[in-house]
Amino acid sequence: MTNEFTAIVERDGEWYITYCPEVPGANGQGKTKEEALESLSEAIALILEDRREEALRGVPPDATLDKVTRERERKRGQICFWLLIHIWRACLCLADHRTFHPCK
Repeated sequence: MTNEFTAIVERDGEWYITYCPEVPGANGQGKTKEEALESLSEAIALILEDRREEALRGVPPDATLDKVTRERERKRGQICFWLLIHIWRACLCLADHRTFHPCK
């Protein structure tokens, strides 16, 4: 499965600075644009892995964990952002021991 995120790239002197507006705290840097994007990619992966682990700590022992997939019915950027928001909301709800309602 491939995840796509927005990468904002800025130049700061000899460095490239990148950040991802969909994943708060995700940023990268490098001497080349490619290095900065790779650094950002690694930061996103670490943040999402940490959030997943943190959210799953609150899952009741009798709950089951399933995988959910969704067909692309929106434009490419819209579906990625939509899924990110719903995954984030699910993680927050699990962490707070509340029931996740995807339509709310």
